Amino acid sequence: MSSTRVTAWAPVNVALVKHWGLSQTAGDSRALPARESLSLSLERGATTTVELGPHLEGDRIILGGVALRPAEGGKTAAAYGLLSSVREAAGLAGQGALVTSRSDMPIGAGMASSAAGGAALTDAALGAAGLLGPATEADLISWCARAGSLSALRSLRGGAVRLGVEGGRLVLSSVEPGIELSVVGCLVEPGPKRVTSSDGHVAARQSPCFEVFREYSRSAMDAAAASLEMGDLSRLGAVVEAEALAMHGVMLTSGPPIVYATDR
Repeated sequence: MSSTRVTAWAPVNVALVKHWGLSQTAGDSRALPARESLSLSLERGATTTVELGPHLEGDRIILGGVALRPAEGGKTAAAYGLLSSVREAAGLAGQGALVTSRSDMPIGAGMASSAAGGAALTDAALGAAGLLGPATEADLISWCARAGSLSALRSLRGGAVRLGVEGGRLVLSSVEPGIELSVVGCLVEPGPKRVTSSDGHVAARQSPCFEVFREYSRSAMDAAAASLEMGDLSRLGAVVEAEALAMHGVMLTSGPPIVYATDR
């Protein structure tokens, strides 16, 4: 049997309203975001190629030329787990997988590279296994949620994307901006974050501010979405700034405290 190779691209997304914190622990495959989120998809992203074939021995994931190992845990282990689940669902036992991925954005530096990578891996893996064609968006969401980054779900769509939970299910919806937006990102510190987002989501629940932040989600989401649809940039900016400050407040009072801000 010959191998199958599929390449997929997915955009990086920048959250305006964040889903910081989980309803379950990060180790739970059913983990749901504790609050809704809203993001903008950018023109940059991740390109991932998945090859499945009997000639491949085991699974290998290479990111930016560096081989990743399941023992690293976190999102890397989740990515390997996704490959195994896709292969099992497609009845391709005995076939190995080779994944090569590259990102247009710095990796692990808070620029959402893992979101784009997770979405691209989901599309490419399902495509190589012959499961992408019949897949509904609900199927894609279910598969992508296993890739280790809930933010990756928003990268399954372009534009302004809203991620929420309805009846215990993750759902996506689009928001139509009433204004043309450009996003400028500045990298102020090279290298990966000192604390991963995955660890930060778990620590958030230890903050005494977490429940207030969680309840504030609905009003922040409605205000941000309405401002975006009306093209009211001033109002949108105020909501996004308040969101960022509230999230950093949760981080600073988490257990242990998390400080992402720098003096640069």
